[in-house]
Amino acid sequence: LCAAMACSTPRGGHSSLAGGAGSSAAEAGPGSFRRGDRVQIWSQSQGAWLEGRVELVLTEATPSEDGIVVPKGSVRVATARSVMIVPPGKAAEVLRPVSDEAALVAVIGPGAGVRANKPVYQELKQDARFRVQVLGGRGENYDRYPEYWEGGSPAPNLESFAAELASQGVIARSDCVVAGSRGGQVVLPHLWRALGAAMPPAVVVNGGCAMAMPGPAVQWPQNAVTILLLGGDDYFRSGTPPREYVMNARKRVPSANTSTAILYVREMEHMPQTSLMQLLLRPLLLVAIYWRASGRAPSFELRSICRDLEASGWNGQLSFLEASGSWAEVNFGAAGAEQPDSPPHAKARAGERSAKNYEMEAQWEEERASELEVKVAEKEKELNLLRGQLADAREKARRLKEAAAREAHAAAAAAA
Repeated sequence: LCAAMACSTPRGGHSSLAGGAGSSAAEAGPGSFRRGDRVQIWSQSQGAWLEGRVELVLTEATPSEDGIVVPKGSVRVATARSVMIVPPGKAAEVLRPVSDEAALVAVIGPGAGVRANKPVYQELKQDARFRVQVLGGRGENYDRYPEYWEGGSPAPNLESFAAELASQGVIARSDCVVAGSRGGQVVLPHLWRALGAAMPPAVVVNGGCAMAMPGPAVQWPQNAVTILLLGGDDYFRSGTPPREYVMNARKRVPSANTSTAILYVREMEHMPQTSLMQLLLRPLLLVAIYWRASGRAPSFELRSICRDLEASGWNGQLSFLEASGSWAEVNFGAAGAEQPDSPPHAKARAGERSAKNYEMEAQWEEERASELEVKVAEKEKELNLLRGQLADAREKARRLKEAAAREAHAAAAAAA
Protein backbone atom coordinates (compact mmCIF):
# COMPACT_ATOMS: atom_id res chain seq x y z
CA LEU A 1 0.00 0.00 0.00
CA CYS A 2 2.80 2.41 0.66
CA ALA A 3 5.82 3.10 -1.52
CA ALA A 4 7.99 3.69 1.52
CA MET A 5 7.04 0.38 3.07
CA ALA A 6 9.77 -2.19 3.66
CA CYS A 7 7.29 -5.04 4.07
CA SER A 8 3.56 -5.59 4.26
CA THR A 9 1.45 -8.46 5.47
CA PRO A 10 -2.31 -8.98 5.48
CA ARG A 11 -4.06 -7.93 8.67
CA GLY A 12 -4.25 -10.96 10.90
CA GLY A 13 -1.14 -12.47 9.30
CA HIS A 14 2.41 -12.30 10.62
CA SER A 15 4.87 -9.55 9.86
CA SER A 16 8.42 -10.68 9.12
CA LEU A 17 9.48 -8.53 12.07
CA ALA A 18 7.02 -9.93 14.58
CA GLY A 19 9.12 -11.39 17.39
CA GLY A 20 12.61 -12.78 16.92
CA ALA A 21 15.94 -11.50 18.09
CA GLY A 22 16.67 -7.88 17.59
CA SER A 23 13.09 -6.60 17.26
CA SER A 24 11.80 -4.52 20.10
CA ALA A 25 9.43 -1.65 20.66
CA ALA A 26 10.77 1.74 21.55
CA GLU A 27 8.74 4.11 23.66
CA ALA A 28 9.55 6.91 21.23
CA GLY A 29 11.25 7.00 17.89
CA PRO A 30 12.20 9.39 15.10
CA GLY A 31 9.49 11.97 14.51
CA SER A 32 8.22 11.41 18.09
CA PHE A 33 6.11 8.40 17.13
CA ARG A 34 5.35 6.13 20.05
CA ARG A 35 3.85 2.70 20.40
CA GLY A 36 0.06 3.02 20.45
CA ASP A 37 -0.02 6.36 18.62
CA ARG A 38 -2.88 6.88 16.20
CA VAL A 39 -1.49 7.90 12.82
CA GLN A 40 -2.43 8.24 9.18
CA ILE A 41 -0.26 6.56 6.57
CA TRP A 42 -0.19 7.52 2.89
CA SER A 43 -1.29 4.81 0.45
CA GLN A 44 0.35 5.27 -2.93
CA SER A 45 -1.97 2.76 -4.59
CA GLN A 46 -5.18 4.24 -3.18
CA GLY A 47 -4.05 7.86 -3.28
CA ALA A 48 -5.38 8.43 0.22
CA TRP A 49 -4.41 8.63 3.89
CA LEU A 50 -5.34 5.47 5.80
CA GLU A 51 -6.04 5.21 9.51
CA GLY A 52 -3.51 3.18 11.51
CA ARG A 53 -1.80 2.73 14.83
CA VAL A 54 1.92 2.43 15.69
CA GLU A 55 2.69 -1.10 16.89
CA LEU A 56 6.42 -0.60 17.51
CA VAL A 57 9.45 1.51 16.70
CA LEU A 58 12.60 -0.55 16.06
CA THR A 59 15.46 0.22 18.43
CA GLU A 60 18.05 -1.48 16.23
CA ALA A 61 18.46 -2.71 12.66
CA THR A 62 16.54 -5.95 12.24
CA PRO A 63 16.77 -8.57 9.46
CA SER A 64 13.47 -9.75 8.02
CA GLU A 65 12.71 -13.34 7.06
CA ASP A 66 13.55 -12.63 3.41
CA GLY A 67 16.97 -11.23 4.30
CA ILE A 68 16.18 -7.52 4.04
CA VAL A 69 17.66 -5.48 6.87
CA VAL A 70 15.11 -3.02 8.21
CA PRO A 71 16.94 0.00 9.66
CA LYS A 72 16.85 1.21 13.23
CA GLY A 73 14.04 3.70 13.85
CA SER A 74 11.63 2.10 11.38
CA VAL A 75 8.00 2.39 12.43
CA ARG A 76 5.61 -0.55 12.22
CA VAL A 77 2.04 0.61 11.55
CA ALA A 78 -1.08 -1.56 11.60
CA THR A 79 -4.04 -0.57 9.42
CA ALA A 80 -7.37 -2.33 8.93
CA ARG A 81 -5.92 -4.60 6.27
CA SER A 82 -2.18 -4.81 6.65
CA VAL A 83 0.93 -4.19 8.72
CA MET A 84 3.47 -1.81 7.18
CA ILE A 85 7.04 -0.91 8.01
CA VAL A 86 8.08 2.69 7.30
CA PRO A 87 11.86 3.44 7.23
CA PRO A 88 12.91 6.43 9.35
CA GLY A 89 13.87 8.46 6.29
CA LYS A 90 10.34 8.21 4.94
CA ALA A 91 8.35 8.69 8.15
CA ALA A 92 8.01 12.47 7.78
CA GLU A 93 6.77 12.00 4.22
CA VAL A 94 4.20 9.21 4.61
CA LEU A 95 3.19 9.29 8.28
CA ARG A 96 1.33 11.97 10.17
CA PRO A 97 0.19 11.95 13.78
CA VAL A 98 -3.48 12.13 14.66
CA SER A 99 -4.87 13.71 17.79
CA ASP A 100 -6.99 11.39 19.89
CA GLU A 101 -9.28 14.37 20.42
CA ALA A 102 -10.13 14.70 16.71
CA ALA A 103 -13.31 12.91 15.70
CA LEU A 104 -13.02 10.34 12.93
CA VAL A 105 -15.70 10.96 10.30
CA ALA A 106 -16.39 8.17 7.80
CA VAL A 107 -17.93 9.49 4.58
CA ILE A 108 -19.72 6.91 2.44
CA GLY A 109 -18.44 8.05 -0.94
CA PRO A 110 -21.24 6.91 -3.28
CA GLY A 111 -24.05 9.43 -2.93
CA ALA A 112 -22.36 11.83 -0.49
CA GLY A 113 -21.57 14.47 -3.11
CA VAL A 114 -17.85 14.41 -2.43
CA ARG A 115 -17.12 15.81 -5.89
CA ALA A 116 -20.10 18.15 -6.29
CA ASN A 117 -19.49 19.65 -2.83
CA LYS A 118 -15.72 19.35 -2.88
CA PRO A 119 -15.16 22.70 -1.09
CA VAL A 120 -17.32 21.50 1.81
CA TYR A 121 -15.28 18.34 2.33
CA GLN A 122 -12.00 20.21 1.90
CA GLU A 123 -13.02 22.55 4.71
CA LEU A 124 -14.02 19.57 6.83
CA LYS A 125 -10.61 17.97 6.32
CA GLN A 126 -8.88 21.20 7.29
CA ASP A 127 -10.86 21.49 10.53
CA ALA A 128 -8.65 20.26 13.40
CA ARG A 129 -11.72 18.88 15.19
CA PHE A 130 -12.19 16.19 12.55
CA ARG A 131 -10.33 13.45 10.74
CA VAL A 132 -12.04 12.51 7.50
CA GLN A 133 -11.94 9.18 5.71
CA VAL A 134 -13.85 8.91 2.42
CA LEU A 135 -14.86 5.31 1.83
CA GLY A 136 -15.45 4.32 -1.78
CA GLY A 137 -16.49 6.56 -4.62
CA ARG A 138 -19.01 7.24 -7.34
CA GLY A 139 -18.71 5.23 -10.54
CA GLU A 140 -16.85 2.26 -9.05
CA ASN A 141 -17.99 -1.25 -10.02
CA TYR A 142 -19.98 -1.58 -6.77
CA ASP A 143 -21.78 1.76 -7.22
CA ARG A 144 -25.10 0.23 -8.23
CA TYR A 145 -28.27 -0.86 -6.46
CA PRO A 146 -28.76 -4.49 -5.35
CA GLU A 147 -30.82 -6.97 -7.36
CA TYR A 148 -34.03 -6.43 -5.38
CA TRP A 149 -34.19 -2.84 -6.65
CA GLU A 150 -35.69 -2.18 -10.07
CA GLY A 151 -32.79 -2.27 -12.51
CA GLY A 152 -30.51 -3.53 -9.72
CA SER A 153 -27.47 -5.76 -10.17
CA PRO A 154 -25.81 -8.72 -8.45
CA ALA A 155 -22.67 -8.20 -6.39
CA PRO A 156 -20.53 -6.22 -6.52
CA ASN A 157 -23.12 -3.62 -5.58
CA LEU A 158 -23.76 -1.14 -2.79
CA GLU A 159 -24.88 -3.87 -0.42
CA SER A 160 -21.74 -5.96 -0.91
CA PHE A 161 -19.72 -2.74 -0.54
CA ALA A 162 -21.45 -2.11 2.81
CA ALA A 163 -20.72 -5.67 3.92
CA GLU A 164 -17.04 -5.15 3.19
CA LEU A 165 -16.96 -1.90 5.17
CA ALA A 166 -18.62 -3.61 8.14
CA SER A 167 -16.15 -6.50 8.07
CA GLN A 168 -13.13 -4.18 7.91
CA GLY A 169 -14.11 -2.49 11.17
CA VAL A 170 -13.56 1.01 9.80
CA ILE A 171 -17.16 2.05 10.51
CA ALA A 172 -17.20 0.74 14.07
CA ARG A 173 -14.01 2.73 14.81
CA SER A 174 -15.51 5.96 13.51
CA ASP A 175 -17.10 8.67 15.61
CA CYS A 176 -19.69 9.62 13.00
CA VAL A 177 -20.81 8.56 9.52
CA VAL A 178 -21.99 10.73 6.63
CA ALA A 179 -24.21 9.09 4.01
CA GLY A 180 -26.23 10.60 1.19
CA SER A 181 -28.67 9.51 -1.50
CA ARG A 182 -28.11 5.81 -2.34
CA GLY A 183 -25.60 5.57 0.51
CA GLY A 184 -28.45 6.32 2.89
CA GLN A 185 -30.83 3.98 1.06
CA VAL A 186 -28.60 0.89 0.80
CA VAL A 187 -25.27 1.22 2.62
CA LEU A 188 -26.47 2.66 5.94
CA PRO A 189 -29.33 0.14 6.46
CA HIS A 190 -26.89 -2.73 5.85
CA LEU A 191 -24.43 -1.23 8.34
CA TRP A 192 -27.25 -0.94 10.86
CA ARG A 193 -28.09 -4.63 10.41
CA ALA A 194 -24.44 -5.66 10.65
CA LEU A 195 -23.30 -3.47 13.55
CA GLY A 196 -26.47 -2.82 15.56
CA ALA A 197 -25.66 -0.96 18.78
CA ALA A 198 -22.02 -0.56 17.72
CA MET A 199 -23.02 1.69 14.82
CA PRO A 200 -21.75 5.26 15.31
CA PRO A 201 -24.01 8.31 14.82
CA ALA A 202 -25.00 9.14 11.26
CA VAL A 203 -25.81 12.31 9.34
CA VAL A 204 -28.01 11.18 6.46
CA VAL A 205 -28.33 13.63 3.58
CA ASN A 206 -31.62 13.12 1.65
CA GLY A 207 -32.90 10.81 4.41
CA GLY A 208 -32.70 7.69 2.27
CA CYS A 209 -32.96 5.32 5.24
CA ALA A 210 -36.40 6.74 6.10
CA MET A 211 -37.98 6.06 2.70
CA ALA A 212 -40.24 3.27 1.48
CA MET A 213 -37.81 0.92 -0.26
CA PRO A 214 -37.72 -2.58 -1.73
CA GLY A 215 -35.84 -5.44 -0.13
CA PRO A 216 -35.29 -6.25 3.55
CA ALA A 217 -37.02 -4.06 6.11
CA VAL A 218 -34.73 -1.40 7.56
CA GLN A 219 -33.57 -2.51 11.02
CA TRP A 220 -33.16 0.92 12.59
CA PRO A 221 -31.34 0.39 15.93
CA GLN A 222 -33.24 1.73 18.92
CA ASN A 223 -30.11 3.42 20.26
CA ALA A 224 -29.07 4.93 16.91
CA VAL A 225 -28.19 8.61 16.80
CA THR A 226 -29.40 9.81 13.42
CA ILE A 227 -29.80 13.24 11.86
CA LEU A 228 -31.81 13.28 8.63
CA LEU A 229 -31.39 16.21 6.25
CA LEU A 230 -34.41 16.45 3.92
CA GLY A 231 -34.88 18.78 0.97
CA GLY A 232 -38.08 20.36 -0.32
CA ASP A 233 -36.64 20.44 -3.84
CA ASP A 234 -35.19 16.94 -3.61
CA TYR A 235 -36.72 14.51 -6.10
CA PHE A 236 -36.78 11.96 -3.26
CA ARG A 237 -39.78 13.91 -2.01
CA SER A 238 -41.75 12.90 -5.16
CA GLY A 239 -44.34 15.65 -4.76
CA THR A 240 -45.38 14.59 -1.24
CA PRO A 241 -46.72 17.59 0.73
CA PRO A 242 -43.96 18.94 3.00
CA ARG A 243 -45.66 18.15 6.31
CA GLU A 244 -46.54 14.64 5.17
CA TYR A 245 -42.98 14.13 3.93
CA VAL A 246 -41.58 14.93 7.38
CA MET A 247 -44.23 12.88 9.18
CA ASN A 248 -43.54 9.84 6.96
CA ALA A 249 -39.88 10.03 7.98
CA ARG A 250 -40.87 10.26 11.66
CA LYS A 251 -43.01 7.12 11.38
CA ARG A 252 -39.97 5.04 10.39
CA VAL A 253 -38.04 5.93 13.55
CA PRO A 254 -38.29 3.13 16.19
CA SER A 255 -40.84 3.95 18.89
CA ALA A 256 -38.26 3.53 21.67
CA ASN A 257 -35.64 5.71 19.99
CA THR A 258 -34.75 9.00 21.71
CA SER A 259 -31.96 10.31 19.48
CA THR A 260 -33.23 11.28 16.03
CA ALA A 261 -33.51 14.71 14.42
CA ILE A 262 -35.12 15.56 11.07
CA LEU A 263 -34.07 18.83 9.47
CA TYR A 264 -36.27 19.83 6.52
CA VAL A 265 -34.94 22.67 4.36
CA ARG A 266 -37.49 23.91 1.86
CA GLU A 267 -34.99 25.05 -0.80
CA MET A 268 -32.59 22.11 -0.59
CA GLU A 269 -32.09 20.10 -3.77
CA HIS A 270 -31.08 16.46 -4.07
CA MET A 271 -27.47 17.56 -4.29
CA PRO A 272 -27.51 20.12 -1.46
CA GLN A 273 -26.29 23.56 -2.43
CA THR A 274 -22.68 24.10 -1.43
CA SER A 275 -23.54 27.17 0.66
CA LEU A 276 -26.09 25.10 2.61
CA MET A 277 -23.66 22.25 3.26
CA GLN A 278 -20.98 24.70 4.36
CA LEU A 279 -23.45 26.04 6.89
CA LEU A 280 -24.72 22.66 8.12
CA LEU A 281 -22.30 19.76 7.81
CA ARG A 282 -19.83 20.49 10.60
CA PRO A 283 -22.45 21.65 13.15
CA LEU A 284 -24.56 18.55 12.46
CA LEU A 285 -21.54 16.28 12.92
CA LEU A 286 -20.74 17.91 16.27
CA VAL A 287 -24.38 17.60 17.36
CA ALA A 288 -24.50 13.91 16.43
CA ILE A 289 -21.23 13.11 18.22
CA TYR A 290 -22.29 15.04 21.34
CA TRP A 291 -25.71 13.37 21.35
CA ARG A 292 -24.13 9.92 21.39
CA ALA A 293 -21.56 10.85 24.04
CA SER A 294 -23.95 12.64 26.41
CA GLY A 295 -27.19 10.74 25.84
CA ARG A 296 -28.96 14.11 26.02
CA ALA A 297 -30.95 15.78 23.25
CA PRO A 298 -28.78 18.74 22.14
CA SER A 299 -31.76 21.12 22.09
CA PHE A 300 -29.76 24.34 22.35
CA GLU A 301 -27.33 23.33 19.60
CA LEU A 302 -30.10 22.23 17.22
CA ARG A 303 -32.08 25.42 17.77
CA SER A 304 -28.92 27.42 17.16
CA ILE A 305 -28.54 25.71 13.78
CA CYS A 306 -32.11 26.76 12.91
CA ARG A 307 -31.30 30.37 13.81
CA ASP A 308 -28.25 30.28 11.56
CA LEU A 309 -30.33 28.85 8.71
CA GLU A 310 -32.96 31.55 9.08
CA ALA A 311 -30.32 34.26 9.23
CA SER A 312 -28.93 32.97 5.93
CA GLY A 313 -32.32 33.02 4.20
CA TRP A 314 -33.28 29.32 4.39
CA ASN A 315 -36.75 28.14 5.35
CA GLY A 316 -37.96 24.90 6.89
CA GLN A 317 -38.59 22.93 10.04
CA LEU A 318 -36.62 20.95 12.59
CA SER A 319 -38.12 17.96 14.41
CA PHE A 320 -36.16 16.18 17.11
CA LEU A 321 -36.83 13.69 19.89
CA GLU A 322 -36.61 15.03 23.43
CA ALA A 323 -37.78 11.67 24.79
CA SER A 324 -39.26 8.46 23.42
CA GLY A 325 -42.18 9.44 21.19
CA SER A 326 -41.93 13.12 22.17
CA TRP A 327 -41.06 15.26 19.15
CA ALA A 328 -40.12 18.91 19.50
CA GLU A 329 -40.66 21.16 16.48
CA VAL A 330 -38.89 24.36 15.49
CA ASN A 331 -39.92 26.32 12.42
CA PHE A 332 -37.44 28.70 10.82
CA GLY A 333 -37.84 31.17 8.00
CA ALA A 334 -41.16 31.96 6.35
CA ALA A 335 -43.44 29.01 7.10
CA GLY A 336 -41.41 25.95 8.03
CA ALA A 337 -42.50 22.57 6.76
CA GLU A 338 -45.97 23.94 5.98
CA GLN A 339 -44.62 26.44 3.45
CA PRO A 340 -47.11 26.28 0.56
CA ASP A 341 -46.20 25.53 -3.02
CA SER A 342 -48.18 28.54 -4.24
CA PRO A 343 -48.38 31.24 -5.56
CA PRO A 344 -47.82 30.23 -9.20
CA HIS A 345 -44.45 31.95 -9.46
CA ALA A 346 -43.23 29.80 -6.53
CA LYS A 347 -44.29 26.69 -8.43
CA ALA A 348 -42.37 27.93 -11.46
CA ARG A 349 -39.23 28.40 -9.39
CA ALA A 350 -39.67 24.91 -7.92
CA GLY A 351 -40.04 23.54 -11.43
CA GLU A 352 -36.82 25.24 -12.46
CA ARG A 353 -35.00 23.71 -9.48
CA SER A 354 -36.48 20.30 -10.30
CA ALA A 355 -35.20 20.63 -13.86
CA LYS A 356 -31.76 21.48 -12.46
CA ASN A 357 -31.87 18.31 -10.38
CA TYR A 358 -32.51 16.24 -13.48
CA GLU A 359 -29.81 18.08 -15.40
CA MET A 360 -27.32 17.45 -12.60
CA GLU A 361 -28.27 13.77 -12.44
CA ALA A 362 -27.83 13.55 -16.21
CA GLN A 363 -24.39 15.15 -15.92
CA TRP A 364 -23.38 12.64 -13.22
CA GLU A 365 -24.52 9.74 -15.38
CA GLU A 366 -22.62 11.13 -18.38
CA GLU A 367 -19.48 11.39 -16.25
CA ARG A 368 -20.01 7.86 -15.00
CA ALA A 369 -20.52 6.64 -18.59
CA SER A 370 -17.22 8.27 -19.58
CA GLU A 371 -15.44 6.57 -16.67
CA LEU A 372 -16.95 3.23 -17.65
CA GLU A 373 -15.93 3.75 -21.29
CA VAL A 374 -12.33 4.12 -20.16
CA LYS A 375 -12.59 0.93 -18.08
CA VAL A 376 -14.20 -0.93 -20.99
CA ALA A 377 -11.38 0.18 -23.31
CA GLU A 378 -8.81 -1.06 -20.79
CA LYS A 379 -10.58 -4.41 -20.46
CA GLU A 380 -10.80 -4.73 -24.25
CA LYS A 381 -7.03 -4.25 -24.48
CA GLU A 382 -6.55 -6.97 -21.88
CA LEU A 383 -9.01 -9.20 -23.72
CA ASN A 384 -7.24 -8.66 -27.08
CA LEU A 385 -3.94 -9.52 -25.43
CA LEU A 386 -5.41 -12.71 -23.99
CA ARG A 387 -6.90 -13.59 -27.37
CA GLY A 388 -3.46 -13.23 -28.94
CA GLN A 389 -1.93 -15.42 -26.24
CA LEU A 390 -4.67 -17.99 -26.78
CA ALA A 391 -4.06 -18.05 -30.52
CA ASP A 392 -0.31 -18.46 -29.97
CA ALA A 393 -0.87 -21.29 -27.51
CA ARG A 394 -3.18 -23.11 -29.92
CA GLU A 395 -0.71 -22.72 -32.78
CA LYS A 396 2.13 -23.98 -30.60
CA ALA A 397 0.05 -26.98 -29.55
CA ARG A 398 -0.76 -27.74 -33.19
CA ARG A 399 2.90 -27.66 -34.19
CA LEU A 400 3.91 -29.86 -31.28
CA LYS A 401 1.27 -32.41 -32.22
CA GLU A 402 2.52 -32.42 -35.80
CA ALA A 403 6.10 -32.90 -34.59
CA ALA A 404 4.97 -35.74 -32.33
CA ALA A 405 3.16 -37.37 -35.25
CA ARG A 406 6.24 -37.09 -37.47
CA GLU A 407 8.45 -38.59 -34.77
CA ALA A 408 6.01 -41.45 -34.24
CA HIS A 409 5.87 -42.11 -38.00
CA ALA A 410 9.66 -42.07 -38.29
CA ALA A 411 10.00 -44.44 -35.35
CA ALA A 412 7.49 -46.84 -36.89
CA ALA A 413 9.31 -46.76 -40.23
CA ALA A 414 12.65 -47.45 -38.58
CA ALA A 415 11.20 -50.36 -36.67
CA ALA A 416 9.83 -51.82 -39.90
